[in-house]
Amino acid sequence: MSALCTYIMEIDDAEYLEKHWIQSTKPYPISLSLQQLKNILDVNKPMDKDCFNIAVRMIAYSDALFLLENKYHYMDLQFCSITNYGQDPRLRAKLDTNVLANLFECWPDMEYNISDCSQILLPFCFLGHFSLYVFNMNTRSIYIMDSMPLPSWFKGNDPSMHYIHKIHNIANNMNVAMELANSTWKDDIYMWRRIVPSWVPKTLNWDLSGFLVINFMHSWNGKRLPCISTVNFKCTEDQILGRVDEVPGE
Repeated sequence: MSALCTYIMEIDDAEYLEKHWIQSTKPYPISLSLQQLKNILDVNKPMDKDCFNIAVRMIAYSDALFLLENKYHYMDLQFCSITNYGQDPRLRAKLDTNVLANLFECWPDMEYNISDCSQILLPFCFLGHFSLYVFNMNTRSIYIMDSMPLPSWFKGNDPSMHYIHKIHNIANNMNVAMELANSTWKDDIYMWRRIVPSWVPKTLNWDLSGFLVINFMHSWNGKRLPCISTVNFKCTEDQILGRVDEVPGE
């Protein structure tokens, strides 16, 4: 894998860099060009959203192989893209709630209902910064995992208030989607307990946030994260490129 990464980084041919090296068709098509792969191998470049979504697919399918008693539902950035957080409401297209509800269906070639899942892992990206929201369906709790330290201007005893606008947006849209995806749904996520764990690693480097969130999703055990250092942090080559035969829909 190291030799492959070195080979990719040495390629400068513009036409060749545009060629697609990885393709995945389920649950929707994603293609990664050689340029995208080269960019995420560059320590000075942020996480590419398509690469992020491919990585989530790999985590979801890898997790399914273990047949865990506590089932997690992994989501990619489609929820964030569809809900258009941060965009002027006057410019937003009308939200298709059926499309949103489809995001809470089981992954292709798997068999489970969203009502069977004990936790939902929802990554979020705004202005290039990634964060992770974990919804514990049993305890009615929201874990907010953000690698960015709270700003110095934030005042208050409840750090979750810093995320109140995002939580409001996510909760409102999730409530609508869950009502369609789960006929027994009668809850209001906005009223759930919000937890900002102190053990989430922190860094001021926004470019690392996408790589960290992928690690959060991969390492989450349902209660907390292992110790993850942000010093000289970057995903390993295996995590970045993965193995093409593990990507669903090849």
